[in-house]
Amino acid sequence: WILRVLPALIPPLPIEVNLDFRVDLRVGLATSAVALAATMLAGIAPAFTATRADLSSVLKAATPGAATSGRRRGGVRQVLVVAQLAVMFLLVEMAALFGLSLQNAARTDTGFAPGAMAFADLAPGAAGLNRAQAADAYQSLIDRVRALPNVDAAAYARHVPLNSIYGGGAAERVVIPGHVPPPGATAFDIRQNVVSPGFFSTIGTPLIRGRDFSTLDRADSALVTVINETMARKFWEGQEPIGRRLELLGASGTQDPSRQVVIVGIVADGKYNTLRETPPPYMFFPMSQVGSGEMTLIARGRGDERALASALRAEIIALNRNIPSLEILTRSEHFHRALFLERALAGSTIGIGSVSLGLAMVGMYGVMAFAVVRRRREIGIEMALGASRGHVVRSVIGSGARLALTGIAIGGSLGLGAAGLLGNAVYDISPLDPRVFLIAAAITLPLALIASAIPASRASRIDPVQSIRESVS
Repeated sequence: WILRVLPALIPPLPIEVNLDFRVDLRVGLATSAVALAATMLAGIAPAFTATRADLSSVLKAATPGAATSGRRRGGVRQVLVVAQLAVMFLLVEMAALFGLSLQNAARTDTGFAPGAMAFADLAPGAAGLNRAQAADAYQSLIDRVRALPNVDAAAYARHVPLNSIYGGGAAERVVIPGHVPPPGATAFDIRQNVVSPGFFSTIGTPLIRGRDFSTLDRADSALVTVINETMARKFWEGQEPIGRRLELLGASGTQDPSRQVVIVGIVADGKYNTLRETPPPYMFFPMSQVGSGEMTLIARGRGDERALASALRAEIIALNRNIPSLEILTRSEHFHRALFLERALAGSTIGIGSVSLGLAMVGMYGVMAFAVVRRRREIGIEMALGASRGHVVRSVIGSGARLALTGIAIGGSLGLGAAGLLGNAVYDISPLDPRVFLIAAAITLPLALIASAIPASRASRIDPVQSIRESVS
């Protein structure tokens, strides 16, 4: 059943991912062997202890030696349960940490404009269109989409922001006058994107200075580019970048005066690849000057985003049904994919933490139930001397609480030690955030008390006369 569910958990990706979830006999045999070996190893110590048991102490459990031996064995069990609780608490802390990280990532400002959005990946070359035909098809399609009543803006981009696979864009080798490239390099590697006029207003990226691309930026006009704030600060701090000329190196790495490009605008930094990245220097080029190829149509509008995506699909088919739409995503689906790493970390740690929590509670219950059985005569004597049932319950639950608090303290210390390893794996939260410890403690301690309450309830129902009679019989 689980193997049938797992494929549904894989998010839609722009590349084909084939994972074989069929049951493999070798995996089953290996898993069974590991489980059998673990069971045998866990049983060695109890079996060895049983072979050394004193027969007279076994037949007369009330002897001092038997009591001492029982306390010794009970102490070992308590140590093991505390260790289990400590590891469990560490895992629950990790689950809380990654859960808060996912929550922060989902709430972060992505820089996208509000409203419904849809993204359609297009590949006109696959329909046999040459460059000129593809340019005409792109223009016709965007005119049709902009005319839709529920569309406010539309544009093209080669790389959609927050696409962790392609969103960062390829690197362009750029010669920047007045700046020396890194050792061993002949130019700076600057990531870049190819977009159409109106891209920045469609996606929601503010134009800081200068201008956006326009229809005047043609293939036969001077090459232009728009850069982000990070690039402007890095290379022209306190100066005016607009109007400066850069040179793009060709495939051979040689300088070509015909590939000089003029900076015409500066836009705000954005999230180009992932939510975690620090914005790098970035350049944008107009698709009318550098070619189009495969592009993504971005539409921003009103109303239901699924209806917007369906409208894009209908317009693509109406224009040319031979143009394959590789993928059409809504805004929610696009962001869902962008959060894949955060969701995977949160989901896996929550799952593992839940399993470890269940196992620890079973172990806690077992130790407390065994302790009640071992103390049956003692509890009976206490009750015969006037101890109330409430006193017995509090005593047993108190013992369980001490075990739980010890495990929480050790697990919390382990969490402090592991904090340095998790800093780069979480988003906008410190591994030392006190909420992590409080959430884990709020989950662990009540469940530990519940696991102790069941044996405590049984202890309170012990018949003092019967327990004393059994111990001396």
